[in-house]
Amino acid sequence: MDNNLSKQYDSNDEIRAKTLASVMRRFSPFDGTGVDLRGAGNYGDALKSAGLDFGIEQRAVRVGGGPFEGRTLSRYRVNLRSDTGEDLGIVTTQYKPILHRDAFTVAETLKDGGYADYETGGIGRGSKNAADSSTGFLLMRHADAEIEGEQYQSFSYLRNTFDGSGGLSMKFVVVRLVCMNGLAREFQTGVGNIVIRHTKSIDEKKKLAEQIMIRQDEYVRSLKAEAAKLLNIKMSRAEFQSP
Repeated sequence: MDNNLSKQYDSNDEIRAKTLASVMRRFSPFDGTGVDLRGAGNYGDALKSAGLDFGIEQRAVRVGGGPFEGRTLSRYRVNLRSDTGEDLGIVTTQYKPILHRDAFTVAETLKDGGYADYETGGIGRGSKNAADSSTGFLLMRHADAEIEGEQYQSFSYLRNTFDGSGGLSMKFVVVRLVCMNGLAREFQTGVGNIVIRHTKSIDEKKKLAEQIMIRQDEYVRSLKAEAAKLLNIKMSRAEFQSP
């Protein structure tokens, strides 16, 4: 083959690869879930855009009606959204809510360290898909990966609640792209001994972010190893179709 023609083919392949990477980077299987945060300039902007930057007030719970009307339940409090008064759930007096702005600070560390970007975020949904501020989430997007020729996207899903049902939690989500649609490989809950908790220490935040990225990288590498093993399994069409 003519050298110039060969270079042209190589150049075209490179252009196609860059174009595909650009398209895949814009596409997200989580489009439409929450608020698009890809344009958020900083952590504060991300929280405000997602509607997560609000306070919580705890108030006494009193009995309404019956012979005990007006009695205060000494062991319980109701969590209220401070700006709207929305009821977020009844909890024990020992329950101390962690505001989203404090619970999700590891996301700021991941972003500032170049480990991940803001993807989407917002409050949860209740019955009939109505907004329910008792739950909030923030989705961070890590670097894309190619596994045996297939395109994968990797995310960290941070979730915080105010109704006492679960508190702060984190999951890994690895998604395989198929015809511009996403197929979730799984919601990986096994993040080992990583404890997601509120801290104001910069060093602890950096350490937590590094732990998350190590586990995220380990998880993607485990998928690559699994894919390599599956490719080595030889099976005829008849064997595949047999019950």
